[in-house]
Amino acid sequence: MLQRRTLHGLFLGTGLFLSATLCSSNAFAADPTAAELYQQGMAQYEQGNIEAARQSLRRVDAMQLSKEERVSLYETLQDIDRKATAQA
Repeated sequence: MLQRRTLHGLFLGTGLFLSATLCSSNAFAADPTAAELYQQGMAQYEQGNIEAARQSLRRVDAMQLSKEERVSLYETLQDIDRKATAQA
């Protein structure tokens, strides 16, 4: 009986350790910055991957960009919307 409790405790402890390790490693995974999302979205747009560009550019926090980048962001999103409307 004692051995069974010891094994249960060992498995439970191992499971908790692994769970905590996995959660903490995800906590340190950085979200992309506004600049990174902007650059990714613009590259996708230039490659013709319009839907991926839309998804990336809509995630951008425009206030983190320069004035020129904000203007470009909004113009590109408007262009994407026009293209989507034309295809519909």
